[in-house]
Amino acid sequence: MATLGLLSPEFPVVSLDANLDAIAATGVTGVQFDLVSAVGDSFPADLSEPTRVLITEGFARRHLTLAALSGTYNMIDPDPQARLR
Repeated sequence: MATLGLLSPEFPVVSLDANLDAIAATGVTGVQFDLVSAVGDSFPADLSEPTRVLITEGFARRHLTLAALSGTYNMIDPDPQARLR
């Protein structure tokens, strides 16, 4: 059975906690998570272990499921450097 899920950047990105609190307040449990909601960049060059722990624990405390990790980008961006991401 399918369940309703939400995309994390559709909610406040002031902080990871604010983002996850806003999502949890809707009552859904599934989240397509974009790292921009945690570190300000969808494709960070590195994701530290402490940051991974904060994300994992943040989801667990709110009984949210990280159903998918967002990885979209503009593959036809006119800027060749942007397409290399």
